[in-house]
Amino acid sequence: MGHVKAFDGLRGILALWVLLGHWGTAIAWPLEGVPANLWNDKAVHLFIILSGFAMAALIDRKQESYRVFILRRFLRIFPVYWLYLLLSIATIGLAYSVWSTPGPGVMQQTRATLAEGAIAHFWPHIVAHVPALQALVPDWLLPNSPVAFLGQAWSISLEWQFYLVVPFAIAALMAGLKNWKIALALVACLLILGALSRLFPTGFIGGYSPLFAVGIGTYYFLAARNRGTPWASRTPVLPVAIVSAGFVLLAATPQSVAIAIWLALAAGVAVADDGGSPLRPVVDALNLPRLQRLGRMSYSVYLSHMLVLTIVLYLLNRLGVSGGWMGAALLLLFTLTGTWALSTASYVLVEKPFQQLGQRLSAEASAADPANGVAGIASGKVV
Repeated sequence: MGHVKAFDGLRGILALWVLLGHWGTAIAWPLEGVPANLWNDKAVHLFIILSGFAMAALIDRKQESYRVFILRRFLRIFPVYWLYLLLSIATIGLAYSVWSTPGPGVMQQTRATLAEGAIAHFWPHIVAHVPALQALVPDWLLPNSPVAFLGQAWSISLEWQFYLVVPFAIAALMAGLKNWKIALALVACLLILGALSRLFPTGFIGGYSPLFAVGIGTYYFLAARNRGTPWASRTPVLPVAIVSAGFVLLAATPQSVAIAIWLALAAGVAVADDGGSPLRPVVDALNLPRLQRLGRMSYSVYLSHMLVLTIVLYLLNRLGVSGGWMGAALLLLFTLTGTWALSTASYVLVEKPFQQLGQRLSAEASAADPANGVAGIASGKVV
C-alpha cells in the first residue's frame, strides 16, 4: 500500500486544532457550552492513531532491522524535540512570569503551577526530559513530570515508548494470526499495560494502546483491500465504518470520539476512488497543497506553538493590549504567524535534514544487507 497523502493533510489540521485549543485556554473564552480547549485532546488522540497507522506501514514496507528502525525514529523525533525543549528550558522564567500574571484563561493558574514546579525541580525534570522518558516518571517521584517545560511533549514521550516496542508487537501480531497462544499472550500484555497505566502519569503507553492498535489494524485492512484480498475487498466499508463508529461512541470512553472520527476518515480513504463516494470531497480537501505543506511541518508546529503563544502573550501584556476581544485576536494572529515562521525554519533546518539522514542510513543498511530488506522486523528479524 502506497503513501496516503490525505493523512498528511489530516496531520496539518490536527496540529492547528491543538494550537487553537491552547489559544482558547489563554483568553477569556466567550462560548458557553463549548470548552475553551475546543476538545483538542481528540486531536492528540487522532495523532496517536495516525502514528499506529504510519508505523505499521513503515514496518510492512521497509522491513528494516530493529537497529535501523530505532535509529530512523530517533533521528525523526529527537533533534527537533531537543531544539524546542532547549528553547522552553531557556524561557521557563518568562513562562512563569506570563502565567503567574492574573489573566482570564482557564489554564492560567495551572500553567503557572507547572512552570513553578519545573523551576523548583529543574535538574530532575531535565534528566527525565532529555531521553523523552518524562511520561514514565510517577507523580510521587517527580510531580507533573510529563508536562514540565514543554507541556505538549508528554505525547512525544508516549511516541518514543511506542517506537521502542511496536516492532515486537507487530511481529507478535503476525505470529498470533497463526498461533492462538501467541495471540492470547499479546492480549494479556495489552491488558497488563492497561492496568499499569493507573500507576503512571499521562503519557504512559498502557492507556493509549487501543489507539495505536486501531491505527495498526486500519493499515493492515487497507493494505489487504489494496492487494485485492477477497475478505477485505468484499467488506462494505462505509456501512461497517458507520456501525463500528456507532458502537464506539456508545462505549463513551475518552477515546471514543477520536476513534469514530478516524473510522469515518479511513472509510473515506478506502472508497475515495469509488464512483459517487460521499466522502470524496473530504479526501480532496485533505489533499490540498497548503494542507499538505502544513501536514509536513505538523511536528514542528505541534512542538513550537506554545513557546510562540507564551512569548506573544508576554509582549501583549507589556503593551497593555492582552485583554478583551482585541487581545484575543492579536494573540491568535501573532501566534499563528509566529508558529508558521518558526516551524518553517525548524522544519527546513533541523527536522527535514535529519529525516533525510535517517532515510540514507536505512538505504545504506539495506544495500549492505539485502536479506534484511526481505526478512525485516515483521517476520521476526529484530537484531
